Amino acid sequence: MGAPRSTVGAVTGPTLLVLSAADGITSVARTFLDEHPSALVVQPVPGSSDTGVRMCAAINDLRPSSPLVLVTAGDAALLLPSVARSQHAFHRRISEYVLLDPDLPVVTDAWPDARVTVVCEPTTEASLQARLRGWDVLSPDELAQWQVPD
Repeated sequence: MGAPRSTVGAVTGPTLLVLSAADGITSVARTFLDEHPSALVVQPVPGSSDTGVRMCAAINDLRPSSPLVLVTAGDAALLLPSVARSQHAFHRRISEYVLLDPDLPVVTDAWPDARVTVVCEPTTEASLQARLRGWDVLSPDELAQWQVPD
């Protein structure tokens, strides 16, 4: 399995950030990382404050270039509305959200503000809810079909 990648290198096109929270790197996230070696794994900075705040601090420490593709696995998807708000405050555009086997976040007036792709088994509640929200849904076997947006 190996350790998550965390090095910043020269990236052309959108910056792919894989947000990892309590669930860690899932097998679907590992497959995503294998297929997109330029993706950076972001873990919350240490501390006792809210996980969303610590995740935003970790992203800001990276100083990523816009546009961003925010990729989450499992419960890290729940952080997306607050992470998106933080990135907009830093004038970083988000071009897409990719949710891997997610716990789906609540939709608000301000989120999502970009395309959403959900990768999960087609028979799950997440798949049904994502389709009802008009989001793209891929099975884990179809993950290789996903392309980095221009």
